[in-house]
Amino acid sequence: MMTHQQNHKFLQFSLLFLLFSSLIQGQSQDHSSLRRALQEESTWRDTLSNFFTDERCLRTEKNTASLKDLSNWMSKRNSLNATRLLDITLPGTHNSAAFDLTTELNVNDPDYSTVEKGTFKIPDAVISQWICGYALTQSLSLSEQLQAGARYLDLRMDYDVATSTWRGYHFLWGLEMSVLLEQIATFAKAHPKEIIVLQFGTIYNTGVTAEQKQDYANMITNAFAGQLMPTTTDLPTAMIGELQEAGTTIMAIVRDNEIATMSDVLWDEQTAIENTYAPTDNVDALKSYNEDRLADFYKLGANNTELYKLQWILTPSVEYIQKNPLVGNLYELAQDANGRLVEFKRPSSDANQQLGNILLIDYVEVSPLFDVLDLQQYSDGAFIEEAVPEQDKFSAAAKIGLGVGLTMFICGLCCLRKWCKGSKNKD
Repeated sequence: MMTHQQNHKFLQFSLLFLLFSSLIQGQSQDHSSLRRALQEESTWRDTLSNFFTDERCLRTEKNTASLKDLSNWMSKRNSLNATRLLDITLPGTHNSAAFDLTTELNVNDPDYSTVEKGTFKIPDAVISQWICGYALTQSLSLSEQLQAGARYLDLRMDYDVATSTWRGYHFLWGLEMSVLLEQIATFAKAHPKEIIVLQFGTIYNTGVTAEQKQDYANMITNAFAGQLMPTTTDLPTAMIGELQEAGTTIMAIVRDNEIATMSDVLWDEQTAIENTYAPTDNVDALKSYNEDRLADFYKLGANNTELYKLQWILTPSVEYIQKNPLVGNLYELAQDANGRLVEFKRPSSDANQQLGNILLIDYVEVSPLFDVLDLQQYSDGAFIEEAVPEQDKFSAAAKIGLGVGLTMFICGLCCLRKWCKGSKNKD
């Protein structure tokens, strides 16, 4: 991580580089002007910092042409009334809250080390702008994901000491937890018959107090008061119709054992869900792994007592990042994986056979997920996009890339000039 002093030196170098560039371009500078420029370093530093940094990641442009409004697909599917929760496949999204992120690094997140190694430990002041491509996993908000048909959300929350708030994260900090939960709660209240599974992941901040964890639990229970499925529910026999009738259609699963004990409506992940995951950026390896896990799922049969989760996602390796320094990102990987989801075969030709209990992906709108699960027939009509605040598409990462390109071009011209002079002297 780059310290404040290192950042200061980095910006000093940037200032001197700009002055040097001016000299190369024939714009003469006397010693007094250089001194004035250095004396005004603070102003230049702020200007450079503002030019080469963004406060938020440029959100991935939405591509919703293939989506339909599936807000009520569960309530429209009458056959589900007499169906066990463990007998259907819920479409889900991976790192669901990573659709709107800042460029502030969550230093608690150990996954950042993979990107740090893959980028040759470039200073944080630069890398935090570029890392957006590997942090954003969705373009739709949580409410839009639910409207599109997702019924499982993968929620990662951590405690941000700087703002004294719980926030979403994926390498970078995102929206506050209260804002994210409100999106889900608004949808759940408007569509009370839809079963929604929320899985709250690892808390990486090791300094979190018991009181702060209680606040975390309270935010969940307050946001979905009266709608949460009690942990006394017998999951293997739970019928969808019974859950809908009781109004307990939201299942909140938490990874933190301490938080799980704070309420009788917060499920402990260890007893509620079976996680499977292939750490690969190769689609063939992903397909093979998930087919093996699907075979395991069918071997369980009636002995299955937990939600069995399959993840159709690609994870960039250090090698992938180094080979694709400018064009690599999770969106490109998601397109590769999602394009082959139709190849994920059930054990037989029976279309009613499950693909696990949960099947989740990145960038749900550029996938055939809802077609594969045969849900489009329960549409309420056209998908309605939410408005997104206007953002400058000439992002900081693009500016940095342009700056590097210009630097290489100028250096190339200098080398060419020197070579030409040398050749002329030889002649």
